[in-house]
Amino acid sequence: RFNLRQGGLVDDGRAYQGTWVGAVEDDPDTDTQSVKAAAAIFADGRVLLQLPEHAIAVLDVLAAAAPRDFTEVAGPTAQVEKTLSHLWLRDRPILQRHDGSVMTVSTESLRAPDVLGAAGVDFRPPMGEELPLLGDWHAAFREELFGIARNEEADLEARQWVRRAHDLRQGMVVTVGDKPVAYAAATAKLDDCVNIDAVYVPPDMRGRDYAKAVVAGIVRDAGRDGVTKACLLAEKEQPASIAAYTAVGFQPAFDWTIVRYHAV
Repeated sequence: RFNLRQGGLVDDGRAYQGTWVGAVEDDPDTDTQSVKAAAAIFADGRVLLQLPEHAIAVLDVLAAAAPRDFTEVAGPTAQVEKTLSHLWLRDRPILQRHDGSVMTVSTESLRAPDVLGAAGVDFRPPMGEELPLLGDWHAAFREELFGIARNEEADLEARQWVRRAHDLRQGMVVTVGDKPVAYAAATAKLDDCVNIDAVYVPPDMRGRDYAKAVVAGIVRDAGRDGVTKACLLAEKEQPASIAAYTAVGFQPAFDWTIVRYHAV
């Protein structure tokens, strides 16, 4: 929904834009239509699935209409499992697979940690001069979570990601004595929901509730803007992260899988 709001249905290869295919069903009683399933391939080659039904038919059309090659497929785990055998995907070597849990919390159920609001601790957008540090953090985050090796190109991509999040006013930091100790970004925000991504605390700062604080700060501020729910993706192989999110009120909602592919 966020990508549709930002990029619309036109695919000129820009950020948030993609080529969309949906299964649409007519209701003769009400003379209306409803979308039963959808999938899209975006400008960066990511394919997102919401295919509770008509999966093969939708993928057949998307494969034929796709204006670019795919690099990643993501969606509810059961749906991803079903689509991996599709002719469009099955012969491509898989680079990585990540199985996670989408966790959600209502803004009313948030349990903010004591450290958020403690003396000397602040929650705010990053300053311009802090962006190089946060770019380095994001490169470390990608290496730790997704195995993306640090090199000049990867580090540049990480810095650009942080800069883009900053320009869109998505990134937030927790600071102690005005020194950043945690980072996260509200990468998608709708009237009812905010999605949180790229949560990172440097190894020497972990175990002090800073990850809880930066996540809770985003949820708290979104609630003040009228948002009623927050979500994030937690890797199943990161039990410490799941425990931290659970501590502030998040609960597992459904399984989510990301499959990354070798470039052709």
